[in-house]
Amino acid sequence: MFNRLRTKLGKKSRKYQIKRDEYGRSARQRAFDDFDDGKRPAKVALMVGISFRTACRYFADWKRQPKNLQMRYRIAKAVLKNDRGIPGKDCKKPGCQPGYV
Repeated sequence: MFNRLRTKLGKKSRKYQIKRDEYGRSARQRAFDDFDDGKRPAKVALMVGISFRTACRYFADWKRQPKNLQMRYRIAKAVLKNDRGIPGKDCKKPGCQPGYV
Protein backbone atom coordinates (compact mmCIF):
# COMPACT_ATOMS: atom_id res chain seq x y z
CA MET A 1 0.00 0.00 0.00
CA PHE A 2 2.73 2.47 0.93
CA ASN A 3 4.79 1.61 -2.13
CA ARG A 4 1.90 2.44 -4.44
CA LEU A 5 1.28 5.73 -2.61
CA ARG A 6 4.98 6.61 -2.73
CA THR A 7 5.14 6.02 -6.48
CA LYS A 8 2.09 8.21 -7.05
CA LEU A 9 3.50 11.03 -4.92
CA GLY A 10 7.10 10.61 -6.06
CA LYS A 11 8.79 12.40 -8.91
CA LYS A 12 7.85 11.03 -12.31
CA SER A 13 10.89 9.60 -14.04
CA ARG A 14 11.70 8.78 -17.64
CA LYS A 15 11.14 5.28 -18.92
CA TYR A 16 14.58 5.35 -20.58
CA GLN A 17 17.62 7.46 -19.80
CA ILE A 18 18.71 10.15 -22.24
CA LYS A 19 21.58 8.82 -24.34
CA ARG A 20 24.49 11.22 -24.50
CA ASP A 21 27.63 11.29 -26.64
CA GLU A 22 31.20 11.50 -25.33
CA TYR A 23 30.83 15.29 -24.90
CA GLY A 24 27.64 14.98 -22.84
CA ARG A 25 25.30 16.26 -25.55
CA SER A 26 21.95 14.61 -26.18
CA ALA A 27 20.70 13.69 -29.64
CA ARG A 28 18.37 16.70 -29.53
CA GLN A 29 21.27 19.08 -28.86
CA ARG A 30 23.33 17.53 -31.65
CA ALA A 31 20.37 17.80 -34.04
CA PHE A 32 19.82 21.46 -33.13
CA ASP A 33 23.51 22.18 -33.77
CA ASP A 34 23.25 20.54 -37.20
CA PHE A 35 20.10 22.55 -37.99
CA ASP A 36 22.03 25.69 -37.07
CA ASP A 37 24.63 24.64 -39.65
CA GLY A 38 21.88 24.47 -42.33
CA LYS A 39 21.41 20.70 -42.57
CA ARG A 40 17.98 19.20 -43.31
CA PRO A 41 16.11 16.64 -41.15
CA ALA A 42 16.83 13.67 -43.45
CA LYS A 43 20.59 14.19 -43.26
CA VAL A 44 20.49 14.96 -39.53
CA ALA A 45 18.56 11.73 -38.85
CA LEU A 46 21.36 9.69 -40.46
CA MET A 47 24.18 11.63 -38.81
CA VAL A 48 22.73 11.67 -35.27
CA GLY A 49 21.20 8.19 -35.37
CA ILE A 50 17.55 9.07 -34.79
CA SER A 51 14.46 8.28 -36.82
CA PHE A 52 13.29 10.61 -39.60
CA ARG A 53 10.08 11.29 -37.70
CA THR A 54 12.02 12.37 -34.61
CA ALA A 55 14.31 14.54 -36.75
CA CYS A 56 11.26 16.27 -38.25
CA ARG A 57 9.83 16.87 -34.77
CA TYR A 58 13.16 18.29 -33.59
CA PHE A 59 13.29 20.48 -36.72
CA ALA A 60 9.83 21.90 -35.95
CA ASP A 61 10.92 22.58 -32.35
CA TRP A 62 14.12 24.20 -33.60
CA LYS A 63 12.17 26.49 -35.94
CA ARG A 64 9.87 27.57 -33.07
CA GLN A 65 12.65 28.60 -30.72
CA PRO A 66 14.18 32.09 -30.95
CA LYS A 67 17.49 32.35 -32.75
CA ASN A 68 20.61 32.03 -30.60
CA LEU A 69 18.60 30.87 -27.60
CA GLN A 70 21.52 28.97 -26.07
CA MET A 71 23.83 31.96 -26.47
CA ARG A 72 21.24 34.25 -24.87
CA TYR A 73 20.91 31.79 -21.98
CA ARG A 74 24.69 31.71 -21.45
CA ILE A 75 24.88 35.52 -21.48
CA ALA A 76 22.00 35.87 -19.01
CA LYS A 77 23.53 33.25 -16.74
CA ALA A 78 26.91 35.01 -16.82
CA VAL A 79 25.30 38.37 -16.07
CA LEU A 80 23.39 36.97 -13.11
CA LYS A 81 26.44 35.11 -11.85
CA ASN A 82 28.56 38.28 -11.90
CA ASP A 83 25.63 40.30 -10.49
CA ARG A 84 26.63 43.23 -12.62
CA GLY A 85 23.17 43.82 -14.05
CA ILE A 86 22.01 45.02 -17.44
CA PRO A 87 24.18 47.51 -19.35
CA GLY A 88 22.73 50.92 -20.16
CA LYS A 89 20.69 51.47 -16.99
CA ASP A 90 21.42 53.66 -13.99
CA CYS A 91 23.18 52.07 -11.04
CA LYS A 92 21.00 51.86 -7.92
CA LYS A 93 22.76 49.09 -6.01
CA PRO A 94 25.75 49.89 -3.82
CA GLY A 95 29.02 48.67 -5.26
CA CYS A 96 27.89 48.30 -8.89
CA GLN A 97 29.67 49.96 -11.79
CA PRO A 98 28.26 53.06 -13.51
CA GLY A 99 26.12 52.16 -16.50
CA TYR A 100 24.84 48.96 -14.91
CA VAL A 101 21.76 48.18 -12.84
